[in-house]
Parts: sequence; C-alpha cells; structure tokens
Amino acid sequence: LFVREENSFEYCKKNFEKIKHLFLVPDIVTYLDYELPKEQRSGILLCLREDKERVVSKENKLQLVKELEKLNFLIRETTTVLKRRVSLLERQKVFEEKLLEFKTSKLVITDRLHGMLFAAITATPCIAMNNSSGKVKGVYNWLKELPYIEFVEENENMLEIANRLLALEENQYNVEQYRDEFKKVIKRLEE
Repeated sequence: LFVREENSFEYCKKNFEKIKHLFLVPDIVTYLDYELPKEQRSGILLCLREDKERVVSKENKLQLVKELEKLNFLIRETTTVLKRRVSLLERQKVFEEKLLEFKTSKLVITDRLHGMLFAAITATPCIAMNNSSGKVKGVYNWLKELPYIEFVEENENMLEIANRLLALEENQYNVEQYRDEFKKVIKRLEE
C-alpha cells in the first residue's frame, strides 16, 4: 500500500495490520513535468475549500481578501472541483486549462491539496494552509524544499509572506527529485 503523507501512513500502520508492505511516497501529481505555454503571470488566485474540510471561515476569508487587496493585484477565485462530469475526450483539455490558470497567476493561496500541487508543478508561488483532514500539511513535507511553496498556519502574517513569495524570480520545478522516489515505487512493485 502506498500513501502520500504521515497521517495516512500512521493510520494504515495501526488499522491495517495485515498489510505487510506499506510505503510513504509523494503524490503522483509530483511526477508530472508539464510543458505549458510561457504566459505572463498576473493576479492572485484563491483556491479555498467551501466544504466540510474547510478550516478558513467565511469571515476569515473576507479578512484575507481585504488584506490582499492592499497588494493591488486582481484577486480571482477558483476551485479544483468541477460541478459537472468531464468526458474522457475532454479530460486532458480541462486539466491543461486548470494548470494554465495556476501557471498564469503571480500567487496562489490555497487550502486544497491539489491547489498546492498544481502550484508546485507550475512553479507558481503558493501559500498553502491546512484543511481539516491535515492532508495539505502532510503532503507539503514532500514539497518543502521548493522555495516558492510555503505552508502557513492560519494566524500567520499573510501579507508579509505574500510579499516575500511575490518577490521571487523565475521559479523552477525540478521533477527529477520526485521521479527518483517513483523509481523506488517501481522497484518495490517489481519485487
């Protein structure tokens, strides 16, 4: 069994005693090396949960937006959840459009796991906050070496962190460090 963060790893170890082979591996999205068109970055992209896993209250979200407006950037909202079915024929196009939305942003602020992962693989500066499941913080441990992804607790000074990340120049996503982890997965599967 392959899991992507410590909480799941510990849960599985404790609750699935019959599993003899349990491994901690990065999320499969980190394996992607996606060539997207070079686009001008603009604005701040908010990708915040609206469901039961949400930790940022509506009031705190409004306060966050009010603080971010001081940076004088257009603030847009998005989600990684579609409210419609996506056919197999259009799946690749929809995925690429979502990645491009992240790639064309100057900064992403998210409490969604795949919001953080999409920012990582598109080399987009990102402030990541946890959600109620703890998945974001757990998977962040695989990304913490990326200087443009920063995990924060809700009470941290978001404006200061946003300014620091916005000042970064030409971020690079190095897929090779994650591909090495997946080479280990392949080796384990072959055993």
